[in-house]
Amino acid sequence: MTAGDYHEQTPTRPDEGFEYDKLGNRTTLRNDGVVTTQYTHNTANEYLTVGGTTVYYDAAGNLTQDHRGYQYDYDQDNRLI
Repeated sequence: MTAGDYHEQTPTRPDEGFEYDKLGNRTTLRNDGVVTTQYTHNTANEYLTVGGTTVYYDAAGNLTQDHRGYQYDYDQDNRLI
């Protein structure tokens, strides 16, 4: 597990721990030891869900909508615009 141990821990900034699979994909986020977010991914190492919410990609593999609902657009060269 990889962890963030904050010097000035507060209720809005608890210590964090991250668990990864053998390919380096994040699988779990823990706040103060409690699992708060689960991640799932596909064989292309793209996240399918973050915290139970689906994320979306275009045919080129660019993230088009994240788990918070933010949308992303790309130009013809796959650059974020």
